Amino acid sequence: MRRLFIGLWLSTTFWFLGCDDGKNQIPSATKTSSTPLSSASQILSLWQRDINQYRAHTKDQRAIRPQAEEFMRAVQLNMLPQPRGPRFEDTAALGKKLLEQGCQDPLVKTYYAKALSRTQGPYDAMVTVIEGLNGFRRNSYPRECQRLGVFTLFGDAKWFANGLSWSHVRREAAEQAALRLGDSTIDPKMRRVLFYELLPLIDDNCGQNWEDAVAISEACGKLPKADPWIVHLLAGRAFVARAWHHRGGEWGYKVTPENHKLFEENLQKAADEYAEALKLHPENPEPASLMIPVAMGLNDRQTVQEWFDKAVAAEIDYMPAYDCMRWALRPRWHGSHEIMYRWGCQCADTQRYDTNVPLELLDVLNDIDSELGYNGEFWRRAGVYDQAKQVLEKMAQDPSRADDSSALAGKSRLQTIHAIVAERAGQYAEARRIVDQLGGRLDREILFQWCSHPEWELTRIYAFGGRAADDLRKAWSALMAAPSPISQAALEQAKGLYQKALKADDNERSRAFARSWLDEVEGYLAFNAGKWYEKNFSPNCLTWGIAGTTWTTESPRVAVGHTRRPTGRVFTRPSVTPPFPLEVEFDVEMPVLQRFPVNLGLFLSDQQAPECDTDWRFQRFFVCPQRKQAGMQVGGKTEWVSCKLKPVNRLRVQLADGFVALYVNDHFCLEHRDKEFHPLPAFYFGCHTYLTSNMLVRVGNVRFRQWDPSQSKKPLHAEAAEKMGKEEKQGGKQKRGEESEKKGKEENRKSL
Repeated sequence: MRRLFIGLWLSTTFWFLGCDDGKNQIPSATKTSSTPLSSASQILSLWQRDINQYRAHTKDQRAIRPQAEEFMRAVQLNMLPQPRGPRFEDTAALGKKLLEQGCQDPLVKTYYAKALSRTQGPYDAMVTVIEGLNGFRRNSYPRECQRLGVFTLFGDAKWFANGLSWSHVRREAAEQAALRLGDSTIDPKMRRVLFYELLPLIDDNCGQNWEDAVAISEACGKLPKADPWIVHLLAGRAFVARAWHHRGGEWGYKVTPENHKLFEENLQKAADEYAEALKLHPENPEPASLMIPVAMGLNDRQTVQEWFDKAVAAEIDYMPAYDCMRWALRPRWHGSHEIMYRWGCQCADTQRYDTNVPLELLDVLNDIDSELGYNGEFWRRAGVYDQAKQVLEKMAQDPSRADDSSALAGKSRLQTIHAIVAERAGQYAEARRIVDQLGGRLDREILFQWCSHPEWELTRIYAFGGRAADDLRKAWSALMAAPSPISQAALEQAKGLYQKALKADDNERSRAFARSWLDEVEGYLAFNAGKWYEKNFSPNCLTWGIAGTTWTTESPRVAVGHTRRPTGRVFTRPSVTPPFPLEVEFDVEMPVLQRFPVNLGLFLSDQQAPECDTDWRFQRFFVCPQRKQAGMQVGGKTEWVSCKLKPVNRLRVQLADGFVALYVNDHFCLEHRDKEFHPLPAFYFGCHTYLTSNMLVRVGNVRFRQWDPSQSKKPLHAEAAEKMGKEEKQGGKQKRGEESEKKGKEENRKSL
């Protein structure tokens, strides 16, 4: 979300970041001081106050108190600027166990809500955090102990708090922020920690939450002895929120002159506040880092680089500043891939392997790859992999990386990243060697961070780094380079090569790759022959695209998915789909139906990542079980119709240029006729609604076949209506017969 926010800031400007003139140098390690946010021990000493209050006020049974303290410390370790300790998933499991053992402490519940918010999402944390906050009424805890609960509710759960009085929540959050900032027992040297705590409360989200940011700023600004550095930063954030409130999220040409003037005026006020904060404490990087997107919004061509220089001069590894600059260097903001790469190399040249700065090179390369549609082209460019390899190997040798449990990525994590980078650069043999060397130390968490489909990446490493690599490459090229529809000759060539590869390599991952793609080739051949193209999911959904979700196979024909994000859509996309016109059928189900409306079905897009919600790019065909309706969305317009639904619903969609029809459980529902209609090429099956990570979606029995609309003598809607009329007529006869039989039985009963 932070990256999207920065991107929207940049989209309003027309400045050129002069990176070819050699001015955008990362300060060298010898010239740069390092004043970290605060050592972990200092931050934890402040947060220890919560644990001390628990000891003094809890009513928990003594047997579970040590476990509760351990749990609270684990949550705190994961809240550090550089998290460490057990993963939030394991921490949440520890909190759940505490509650099952009878823990009813309100402070512990607010900590458990924080862990739930990070693992399952804010929606699932809301009930627990509200229970915890209500529990403080029946306890002797001081008011400051409600801080984490209020901040979690206010900062994390606002998108799901429609049932709450938000003005009341805002007032509580502002009072808690002021209480924290006005606490004279906290060392003034902890000012950066206090701002770190308050920062999530003033994320204005492009001006949508501007009143929240203003409320926090005003409450803290009224304190007579509040740290002025923090007050200036909060005021700056509030002015940015006001600016975007006036600016809105529309394109620049749609903004009125008056609103554009208010936008610039508030950004200038924010710049003034940040400048004052920088004067007070130039050794702290926050003001300069926050000024980078403000300078972009003000169309200041020179100061963007200057503010970045000031931020990293104060703290060379203050990574939010690097995030801003990476976005600023993209081509869409008048940078280029070459500029991005040179800047990444400058980060690597710092040789500060005790920080994450050299790893910026890998983030830059990943950003460039995303710009190019993840085609791997830039990774395979001469010299790029050698540079990345050098960074990873030297970083793994640094003494600060010896312990995998430290805040910095340890040796195993770096080697896991190395395997992924080698695969993307086409160095499959080296990637396979690293994975074999790691064995059980392969870091699955890193795999999920770097790969949308980890098993696919590992399978490619073994397939293209094994004995059948040549045949698999030829087969892959035959399919991927062939124009759509894929010719019979190309399919037969790929089929023979995959069959040959199955015999050549005894590695199970390599064989799974060949076997799954052989199934796809045979399905496509069946489609060309006028038969059904049955889409399989096993093994491990290797021929399906996955982004931000996890899918597991229940059977070769059925898969279950859930989002890996706190909230997100749950989709999976077949890597190969046959050409239009076609007919697609599939089953879709939500095993545990939610109370709020959920749209399940087929989603067509012309882009790889269906997270952007620009309706005209989408075509949706779905059912909503809660409403007992089927729907169709084409060209930004949605039509609904009532229909009979089952726990598992089978959808059939007929697609051709100028026409689309939707059937649910073999009943016609909707159609759309328009000569301007053209089906989009990317198919996504699953749930269109944003779900939390514990909600499941099941998709199964997906299949395609050729379809010719001209074969129907009648218009399809008339044919379907006639069919439905016959069914209704037959149903009416059956109903009248049942009523006659019931009446006869009643008369017999009376006569008896």
